[in-house]
Amino acid sequence: MSAGPGALRRAAAALGLGCALAGAAAAAAGAGADAELAALERAAAAHPEDPDLDWARIRRLEQLSRLSEAAAALEAHAARWPGHRGDAAAILGRWLYQLGRHAQAQAALERALARPAAGAADPAPLHLHLGLALRAQGRGREALPHFAEAQKSPALRADAQLLEGLVQLDLGDRDGARRSFERIVAEAPASEAARSARLLLAADAGGFRWLALEARAATEYDSNVTLESVDLPGVGDRDDVRFRWGASAELTPALPMRASLGIGAHYDESAHPELYAYDTRRLAGSLAAGVPLSQRLRLEAAGVVAWYQLADDPHLLHVAARPGLLVDLGSRAGALQLYAEFEHLAYHERAALAALERDGQVYGAGLRQIAELPCCGRWLRRSWISPRLFYAREDDREPSDLASGGFGNAYDHHRAGGELRIGSELPLGLATELQIAAEGQWYDHENAVQFLLVGSREKRRDTLVELRGQVRRALGRYFELELFGAHLMDFSNVSAFEYERTLVGLGLRLRSPR
Repeated sequence: MSAGPGALRRAAAALGLGCALAGAAAAAAGAGADAELAALERAAAAHPEDPDLDWARIRRLEQLSRLSEAAAALEAHAARWPGHRGDAAAILGRWLYQLGRHAQAQAALERALARPAAGAADPAPLHLHLGLALRAQGRGREALPHFAEAQKSPALRADAQLLEGLVQLDLGDRDGARRSFERIVAEAPASEAARSARLLLAADAGGFRWLALEARAATEYDSNVTLESVDLPGVGDRDDVRFRWGASAELTPALPMRASLGIGAHYDESAHPELYAYDTRRLAGSLAAGVPLSQRLRLEAAGVVAWYQLADDPHLLHVAARPGLLVDLGSRAGALQLYAEFEHLAYHERAALAALERDGQVYGAGLRQIAELPCCGRWLRRSWISPRLFYAREDDREPSDLASGGFGNAYDHHRAGGELRIGSELPLGLATELQIAAEGQWYDHENAVQFLLVGSREKRRDTLVELRGQVRRALGRYFELELFGAHLMDFSNVSAFEYERTLVGLGLRLRSPR
């Protein structure tokens, strides 16, 4: 149906009236905003000694997008009342950067960082903006340390790494830029920074895949190979060289709202030149997910299902889950992880004595913190520290009195302990990590093994101490060389479970570009 001339005239008149009303409303809104600013200016003029009125006028200028005037007023405010707003220099620096006055922004942000007690509680955003101001002036090399400082805040880490990589590209350091982009994708795969990093990696590598592949091989000396049997750790004490190799594939699709998801498949195998009975295979699948609850809280969960073989025979089905909460504590304190853990153990081979059956469940909880160390210098770069405390309980299958000789299960126990990990990036592309751990184990029942060996009925009490260290170095774009060592000790009142073990080895990893 076609509209006549009268209908078209009425529609045009209605449209004109609507536009007029919208224009009048916009003008009224603008007049209201100007009127509010005018009222604040009159009040500030009437009370020239009141810094709060002047501050309200400055903030109103910002709200009206009159940022240049707001910056000038803030400079005058800070000169007249230097102690009124401790964060004045920080705010001024951000505003000046937005206005493109990068040298002045740099000076203001440097003043804010020089007065940490009067500036922002968290210096990481100041470092980020100072790095941006320096980069905008073509001073990228000076900006790099500030982007490194900004990475101490988990909330800013990915964005600061992206900016670090862009500066490295500006300086012609393609390998360094690629490593920065790869770290973003590995640590925060669903972030906006990771999306940008993938595009940059794709431009460099000819395409980016959500599928990450890894192959690894190592050779090591093991002073107590018989611990691989798991069922009775202390027996044997026989040493041998061991060869290990394996491969992994992980799919990390990009998800909205900074959520993350990782799905992995893993295969590992070990072989001994002489002690063939302790050769092992492991086939596992893993799942990890994370969802942000707020700017500082993140819900995380990880799980794994693993199948083990010992000397070509079925050995163990292991199912584990670890839900947790990650709390961003700020750039100085780092991040805090609170987690619970659940495990199911199902051994294929039945023990000779029912009291020695290992099938059961493990459940517990832990608390881990990771934070940057401030004492970085010429030889230690981006050092970090991570302490952890944990508790776990293992409940195994309860044997019948007839089958167990009257003994309860030998593996029901509580354990609690802690560990400390310290890592640092070193010159020449080296990275190192050290770990010290200790735990106590308290078993519920008199131990059947102790009774069979020496005729004594005792409850087992163990203290475990573990020292580990590794040094890694990237070899080109795809390879990483690793030198590692460990020493483990179990001090037990049941001699069959007391052991000492040393591992020393050299490994090589091959990774696809991420």
